[in-house]
Amino acid sequence: MNMPLVSVIIPMYNAQAWIYQTLDSLRGQTYRNLEIIVVDDESSDDGAAIVEAFPDTRVRLIRQKNQGACVARNRGIEESSGELLQFLDADDMLGRDKLAVQIERWRELGDNYVYFGPYAHFSSEPGDIPFRPAGNWRDMSGLDWLIDSWSGDDMMAPHAWLTPRRLVDKAGPWHEKLKQNQDGEYFSRVLLASRGVRFCPAAESFYRIGMTGSISASRSRMAIESRLRSAEMICERILRRENSPRARAACANFFEEVKFVSYPLYPELSAKADYWVEMLGGSSGRQIYRGKVFKMTAPLVGWKLARTLQWMLRDRRGYQTVRADAKPDERERKKKGNMIL
Repeated sequence: MNMPLVSVIIPMYNAQAWIYQTLDSLRGQTYRNLEIIVVDDESSDDGAAIVEAFPDTRVRLIRQKNQGACVARNRGIEESSGELLQFLDADDMLGRDKLAVQIERWRELGDNYVYFGPYAHFSSEPGDIPFRPAGNWRDMSGLDWLIDSWSGDDMMAPHAWLTPRRLVDKAGPWHEKLKQNQDGEYFSRVLLASRGVRFCPAAESFYRIGMTGSISASRSRMAIESRLRSAEMICERILRRENSPRARAACANFFEEVKFVSYPLYPELSAKADYWVEMLGGSSGRQIYRGKVFKMTAPLVGWKLARTLQWMLRDRRGYQTVRADAKPDERERKKKGNMIL
């Protein structure tokens, strides 16, 4: 039986609180032929020492100067030897049979497909938040998966995938300038380079939430600009493949979300996203209608004032150290002490 080497690539920055649990989920995998590459992005905590002392000879630590998660992932790809690649953040975890299940599907179908499994959020231990199935948890073409994801509210969880090296090579490296939605931009290339997504229902993984200062939750100007830029790149790829009403509506939905989250801190970025929404023919508006304050006030005062009220009552607490008039690099330095890649 073919037992391909799987390279697990983990970028790490100041993750000492979680990295042991993450590595332990790999040590417990029922599929054993792994190499586990942790790329430390110049952490200031004891995460690297934890990795070096971890009792599994398959774990290898690589150190680099602080350059960000995408540079670390690209370094991991360069250093890896596996026929298949598993990307995993330093605070997330895999279910015991995750890789074994996806390898079994790969044996049937080969390197032209990318393999996807269900994921659940968790705060302390996997299972403390139930799985919530999404519409794209099924076999689909890569294009259909992207359109379905952007039409709904589904996320591109990097740990949920197992990717043949052939598709990694074809898609190209992670975009090293992006600070947010890096995984969405990267896997859009992987999916469009593939013959399709093959869903593996028993290949479970777990996405940790609730950490202060995480990249995905950041609302700094640099993060929002990155989110907008990634949306432009993905949208261009989708429409080049299929410029249809459903594809344009899906793209408009994503820009609508950027328009919403960037207001009122960065009104010019919100206006740019709104321009894309209008150019694409308008969105359903579904993605921005969230939160009790917003839902109650938007029909009465309009979305901008409703969003401002929502921000003042709720979101503002998350921006106390990230002033709207601060320079981007200053905001990033203030958040970096708690940042998890």
